[in-house]
Amino acid sequence: MGEKTSHTIVCPTDFLRHRPPFLFVDDVDEVSETTITGSVEFTNDKERWCDNEDVPSSRLVEAFAQLAGIHIRLVSRSRGLGFLTGVENASFHIPLRGPVKVGLTCERVRASMNLHVYSGRALANGLEVGRGDIAIHFEPAEWK
Repeated sequence: MGEKTSHTIVCPTDFLRHRPPFLFVDDVDEVSETTITGSVEFTNDKERWCDNEDVPSSRLVEAFAQLAGIHIRLVSRSRGLGFLTGVENASFHIPLRGPVKVGLTCERVRASMNLHVYSGRALANGLEVGRGDIAIHFEPAEWK
């Protein structure tokens, strides 16, 4: 891959096994060798939670993991399985109340063997609402 490559991903389910209401990546905007950006819109019509409730921070952690999983598959050109194995340095600054669109960025900070560590950042309405480091264990498989 070059310095910066754009991918048009019409359907994140082409890269993830998750399905609504457990799919937390709606769009992928940009992909480079080390970074991926995307977004998720938390709305009650997607059954991601009930009206007038705060978005649980665990949903943002899962969104980071799913976005990182898409990135691993794109850069490794593999359809393998990824598992969230760790969360560190997570902080959530502002409670989110739906409906809200959240911009997501995951940057790969380390990769060795099957372990990939990403630093995730979430923005809503121009403000950082959360961040954290996640570890993904990825078992590669042949790209089909």
